[in-house]
Amino acid sequence: MSYLTAHNLSIGYRHKNGATTVLEDLNLSLERGSLVALLGANGAGKSTLLRTITAVQPAISGTVELCGCDINNLSQRERSKIIGIVTTDRIMTGGLTVFELVSLGRQPHTVFLGRLSKTDKECVAKALSDAGIAHKAQCYVSQLSDGERQKAMIAKSLAQNTPIIILDEPTAFLDVANRFETMRLLHDLAHKHNKAVLLSSHDISQSLLLADKVWLIKSNHEVIAGSTEDLVLNGSLDNLFDSKSLQFNKSTSDFEAVLPHTMCVTLSCADNALSRCITNALMRNGVAVAQSAQIHITAHDPNNITIGDCTAKSIAEMILKIKSLQQTDQSNETK
Repeated sequence: MSYLTAHNLSIGYRHKNGATTVLEDLNLSLERGSLVALLGANGAGKSTLLRTITAVQPAISGTVELCGCDINNLSQRERSKIIGIVTTDRIMTGGLTVFELVSLGRQPHTVFLGRLSKTDKECVAKALSDAGIAHKAQCYVSQLSDGERQKAMIAKSLAQNTPIIILDEPTAFLDVANRFETMRLLHDLAHKHNKAVLLSSHDISQSLLLADKVWLIKSNHEVIAGSTEDLVLNGSLDNLFDSKSLQFNKSTSDFEAVLPHTMCVTLSCADNALSRCITNALMRNGVAVAQSAQIHITAHDPNNITIGDCTAKSIAEMILKIKSLQQTDQSNETK
């Protein structure tokens, strides 16, 4: 079941001389029980798309439906019962406790005076628990780390009890552990709580690991939607960034740097982790790993590496021997 559907949607900005279109003719759907990652380069239009499908800014053309209703025909209160929004904006909530902040998520459901009923308080408590921030309920928001603050904002969205949760860069400014924790939480919300979760992100590897589907904004402004694995394998991610310094590695589902090189070698290594480490060390030192080259490296283990007729007892020693070979080659070319 699609909770949110965009039909022939064009997005951008209106101004006195007309409108500037960022992306056009989009046909997208967001289904319950699914985590969708919105990926694209800086300035590709990710935030504009999220603001448009949540009616924060008007569309240039086309329509957005929420649960079968045109979003423009719904009041703000009605929309807030369907969509929970989490942004990266730092709002001034330092004087509130975490419980009070999360309680604000119940506002669409409370009576005119905004008093919390027993049911409302139970929803807040459950949201705090589901977001993994219940132990900070009585702490002030100003006392929280960035990761804890993000969990509190997600808990606020959970307290709204909406079928759709949309997040703009929820892992921005978080360390590796908190990024993974946040992504795992969103994955669980979609799969265990049957919600439709859409997030924009620059964390490619985590998104491709945990997202069920991807909305991909390519460098040519084309938008492709599909299952994560299909987009990885069919090459759709290869041109996500308009840069010759990056290439997408399908085996790791992540982007890696393309560095200039002055030498090529072949590499034999049964251990994937060791092979990756050696490849990275070689790349940093101007050596590319190729299918066929005159110099062959065989890595039996980190302390037993063969470079042609030489041996090395560590990766660092291997690099020294490679540099010596590079200097010899350069000297021969000069002659």
